[in-house]
Amino acid sequence: MNYPSTKRDDKIDRHDAARNALIVSGLFWALLVAAVNFDAAFNEKLRNVLGDEPNGLRFDAYILLTTFQLSIPMAFFLYHTFITLTYARSYQGKVIHVGDVGAFVGLTGYLRYLVKDTGEGPEIRRSKLITFGGIIYLIGIFAWWIYWTDKHGI
Repeated sequence: MNYPSTKRDDKIDRHDAARNALIVSGLFWALLVAAVNFDAAFNEKLRNVLGDEPNGLRFDAYILLTTFQLSIPMAFFLYHTFITLTYARSYQGKVIHVGDVGAFVGLTGYLRYLVKDTGEGPEIRRSKLITFGGIIYLIGIFAWWIYWTDKHGI
Protein backbone atom coordinates (compact mmCIF):
# COMPACT_ATOMS: atom_id res chain seq x y z
CA MET A 1 0.00 0.00 0.00
CA ASN A 2 1.32 3.44 -0.86
CA TYR A 3 1.16 5.72 2.19
CA PRO A 4 1.75 9.47 2.20
CA SER A 5 5.07 10.80 3.38
CA THR A 6 5.86 10.21 7.05
CA LYS A 7 6.72 13.90 7.33
CA ARG A 8 3.12 14.36 8.47
CA ASP A 9 4.18 12.77 11.78
CA ASP A 10 6.90 15.40 12.30
CA LYS A 11 4.51 17.80 14.05
CA ILE A 12 3.55 15.19 16.66
CA ASP A 13 5.60 15.56 19.84
CA ARG A 14 5.68 12.03 21.24
CA HIS A 15 7.48 13.08 24.44
CA ASP A 16 4.77 15.63 25.12
CA ALA A 17 2.11 12.99 24.46
CA ALA A 18 3.81 10.57 26.88
CA ARG A 19 4.14 13.21 29.61
CA ASN A 20 0.51 14.28 29.24
CA ALA A 21 -0.67 10.66 29.23
CA LEU A 22 1.18 9.92 32.48
CA ILE A 23 -0.15 13.07 34.16
CA VAL A 24 -3.76 12.44 33.12
CA SER A 25 -3.51 8.75 34.07
CA GLY A 26 -2.21 9.70 37.51
CA LEU A 27 -5.04 12.19 37.93
CA PHE A 28 -7.54 9.54 36.80
CA TRP A 29 -6.21 7.10 39.40
CA ALA A 30 -6.28 9.77 42.11
CA LEU A 31 -9.86 10.60 41.13
CA LEU A 32 -10.88 6.94 41.44
CA VAL A 33 -9.25 6.63 44.87
CA ALA A 34 -10.76 9.93 46.04
CA ALA A 35 -14.22 8.94 44.76
CA VAL A 36 -14.16 5.72 46.75
CA ASN A 37 -13.01 7.49 49.92
CA PHE A 38 -15.02 10.72 49.51
CA ASP A 39 -18.29 9.58 51.03
CA ALA A 40 -18.11 7.63 54.28
CA ALA A 41 -21.53 6.03 53.68
CA PHE A 42 -20.48 4.83 50.21
CA ASN A 43 -17.19 3.55 51.60
CA GLU A 44 -19.04 1.63 54.32
CA LYS A 45 -21.44 0.05 51.78
CA LEU A 46 -18.48 -0.95 49.63
CA ARG A 47 -16.71 -2.41 52.68
CA ASN A 48 -19.86 -4.41 53.55
CA VAL A 49 -20.00 -5.89 50.03
CA LEU A 50 -16.27 -6.63 49.71
CA GLY A 51 -15.52 -7.47 53.35
CA ASP A 52 -12.72 -6.19 55.57
CA GLU A 53 -10.04 -8.21 53.75
CA PRO A 54 -11.02 -8.83 50.12
CA ASN A 55 -8.64 -11.34 48.50
CA GLY A 56 -6.55 -11.35 51.70
CA LEU A 57 -5.63 -7.65 51.47
CA ARG A 58 -6.54 -4.78 53.76
CA PHE A 59 -9.58 -2.99 52.38
CA ASP A 60 -7.65 0.25 51.65
CA ALA A 61 -4.82 -1.65 49.93
CA TYR A 62 -7.35 -3.60 47.86
CA ILE A 63 -9.00 -0.37 46.67
CA LEU A 64 -5.63 1.17 45.77
CA LEU A 65 -4.48 -1.95 43.92
CA THR A 66 -7.76 -2.48 42.06
CA THR A 67 -8.08 1.12 40.93
CA PHE A 68 -4.40 1.12 39.92
CA GLN A 69 -4.95 -1.97 37.77
CA LEU A 70 -7.91 -0.28 36.08
CA SER A 71 -5.78 2.83 35.46
CA ILE A 72 -2.71 1.11 33.96
CA PRO A 73 -4.13 0.87 30.42
CA MET A 74 -5.01 4.57 30.60
CA ALA A 75 -1.40 5.73 30.11
CA PHE A 76 -1.01 3.59 26.97
CA PHE A 77 -4.44 4.53 25.64
CA LEU A 78 -4.01 8.26 26.35
CA TYR A 79 -0.57 8.36 24.73
CA HIS A 80 -2.09 7.14 21.48
CA THR A 81 -5.14 9.37 21.95
CA PHE A 82 -2.92 12.46 22.17
CA ILE A 83 -1.08 11.37 19.01
CA THR A 84 -4.37 10.74 17.19
CA LEU A 85 -5.89 14.05 18.31
CA THR A 86 -2.78 15.98 17.30
CA TYR A 87 -2.84 14.34 13.88
CA ALA A 88 -6.59 14.89 13.46
CA ARG A 89 -6.32 18.54 14.52
CA SER A 90 -3.44 19.19 12.16
CA TYR A 91 -4.67 17.36 9.09
CA GLN A 92 -8.36 16.55 9.34
CA GLY A 93 -10.05 19.72 10.54
CA LYS A 94 -12.33 20.27 13.53
CA VAL A 95 -15.77 19.07 14.57
CA ILE A 96 -18.06 21.34 16.57
CA HIS A 97 -20.90 19.96 18.67
CA VAL A 98 -23.37 21.38 21.14
CA GLY A 99 -25.13 19.61 24.00
CA ASP A 100 -25.50 15.93 24.85
CA VAL A 101 -26.92 14.86 21.49
CA GLY A 102 -24.12 16.67 19.70
CA ALA A 103 -21.55 15.05 22.00
CA PHE A 104 -22.99 11.61 21.21
CA VAL A 105 -22.99 12.35 17.49
CA GLY A 106 -19.44 13.71 17.79
CA LEU A 107 -18.26 10.59 19.64
CA THR A 108 -19.92 8.34 17.07
CA GLY A 109 -18.29 10.29 14.25
CA TYR A 110 -14.92 10.16 16.02
CA LEU A 111 -15.20 6.38 16.53
CA ARG A 112 -16.04 6.01 12.85
CA TYR A 113 -12.98 8.12 11.97
CA LEU A 114 -10.78 5.93 14.19
CA VAL A 115 -11.60 2.68 12.41
CA LYS A 116 -11.52 4.19 8.92
CA ASP A 117 -8.24 4.00 6.99
CA THR A 118 -7.65 7.48 5.62
CA GLY A 119 -4.17 6.78 4.25
CA GLU A 120 -2.35 8.34 7.19
CA GLY A 121 0.37 5.73 7.49
CA PRO A 122 0.88 2.72 9.73
CA GLU A 123 1.95 4.59 12.90
CA ILE A 124 -1.06 6.89 12.98
CA ARG A 125 -3.32 4.00 11.96
CA ARG A 126 -2.04 1.97 14.94
CA SER A 127 -2.64 4.90 17.29
CA LYS A 128 -6.16 5.32 15.94
CA LEU A 129 -6.99 1.66 16.56
CA ILE A 130 -5.52 1.75 20.09
CA THR A 131 -7.55 4.91 20.79
CA PHE A 132 -10.69 3.14 19.57
CA GLY A 133 -9.95 0.16 21.85
CA GLY A 134 -9.33 2.49 24.80
CA ILE A 135 -12.65 4.24 24.34
CA ILE A 136 -14.42 0.88 24.22
CA TYR A 137 -12.47 -0.16 27.37
CA LEU A 138 -13.64 2.95 29.25
CA ILE A 139 -17.24 2.49 28.16
CA GLY A 140 -17.01 -1.14 29.34
CA ILE A 141 -15.57 -0.15 32.74
CA PHE A 142 -18.30 2.47 33.25
CA ALA A 143 -21.04 0.02 32.23
CA TRP A 144 -19.61 -2.67 34.52
CA TRP A 145 -19.42 -0.22 37.45
CA ILE A 146 -23.03 0.89 36.96
CA TYR A 147 -24.20 -2.74 36.77
CA TRP A 148 -22.10 -3.89 39.75
CA THR A 149 -23.13 -1.06 42.07
CA ASP A 150 -26.79 -1.48 41.10
CA LYS A 151 -26.60 -5.23 41.71
CA HIS A 152 -25.13 -4.70 45.20
CA GLY A 153 -27.35 -1.75 46.11
CA ILE A 154 -24.51 0.70 46.50
